Amino acid sequence: KLCKPATGDCYEPAVGTGIRPIRYCRPHYLEAIADEIVRAEVIGDVEVTDVRTGDSVGRGGVVELDPVETAVAQLVYARHIKVLPRSGGAVPAGSTETVGAGEAVVKPKKAG
Repeated sequence: KLCKPATGDCYEPAVGTGIRPIRYCRPHYLEAIADEIVRAEVIGDVEVTDVRTGDSVGRGGVVELDPVETAVAQLVYARHIKVLPRSGGAVPAGSTETVGAGEAVVKPKKAG
């Protein structure tokens, strides 16, 4: 199965885990989900894989996560990560933030 980007042609194989439809190569996949990517600081004694680089990031590092492919709420609840605000200061819709003593709060996406 080949990549089917929104514009232009791509002859790279489509990749994915199957949670999202498998239709893009890695670069086009990252481009398609760019607005959904969640940035987080790793605060627990774990390593978390960055969606862009594929690198494992340990405590004190910043990682980017695909909220569909990654259980962001569970990582927050377990105090492994802290979701960082976007450049405008808001936590991404549909992701989570740490409140008080590590309580995870889901911020729902707006309909439509």
